[in-house]
Amino acid sequence: MLYEAWPFDMTVVTRPVHFWQGTDDKLVPEPINRTVADKTPGAIWHSISGGGHFIALSHADEILAQVASDLDGHQH
Repeated sequence: MLYEAWPFDMTVVTRPVHFWQGTDDKLVPEPINRTVADKTPGAIWHSISGGGHFIALSHADEILAQVASDLDGHQH
């Protein structure tokens, strides 16, 4: 995803888009994701202190709770 053009324009996505970033991610450092988030009007940034690249596993309960809440029409 980092090195290919996306088939949509993030600068026009106005619905909430959650970005989860581990502060210790060595594979995709924060500045890369922050650049995309900064261009996304609906961006909601979640910084995970000490988290690495696989925070989707270590923080799955929190992430899935946010997804469920968003699908239910509520914001966490």
